[in-house]
Amino acid sequence: MPSDSLRIDRVIRSGRRSIALVVTEEAELLVRAPWHVPGSVLEDLVRSRSSWIVTKKEEALRKKPVPRNFEEGESLPFLGREYPLASSVHGGKGIELTDMITLPASVGCIREEIIAWYREKAKIIIPEICDHWSDLTGLNPLSVKITGARTRWGSCSSRGRLNFTWRLVMAPLDIVDYVVVHELVHLEIRNHSRSYWERVGSILPDYTDKRKWLKDHGRELVL
Repeated sequence: MPSDSLRIDRVIRSGRRSIALVVTEEAELLVRAPWHVPGSVLEDLVRSRSSWIVTKKEEALRKKPVPRNFEEGESLPFLGREYPLASSVHGGKGIELTDMITLPASVGCIREEIIAWYREKAKIIIPEICDHWSDLTGLNPLSVKITGARTRWGSCSSRGRLNFTWRLVMAPLDIVDYVVVHELVHLEIRNHSRSYWERVGSILPDYTDKRKWLKDHGRELVL
């Protein structure tokens, strides 16, 4: 592991009471800290946890997915199914989904075009799933927004606004259901207490399987 392995990549401050160290899927060190804690204290904590940090970074690097080349025939996930990438010989104005993901021949930056396509799909699919589970549970968010978040599948604001990353539509539908339910329940219970998970379990009895799937496969859902 290189000498800069203990460098803090990001610090997120909030009204929390404790400090949390997080090594992301990209092997970055994220520190969540209260507003009043000085940077020197954070650096001391990082040094004291150096062994743990190095181990976690090595694990993240080993599991880091191979970058996509966006070449003809390469597969991309959408709602849990893999679709080969193809280029249209007839032009066309946008990406088409059949038994493959077909790009117009005149496309510019393929990666940006595909991300834009995923975003548009997410803006349709995820609010519909939220509506479905809201009707079943009576938990109604103030709004639903699609974001480009890289480290969180979803979040719930103090005002009841739900946010979901567009990457979520790469996952199987039952996993999307779980993430949506996870955030909807936060409208009722803001923490991850036992009562929170009991409430999630009352809606999705097999939620632990879905949590495990995200833990095992979530890092694969990247472009």
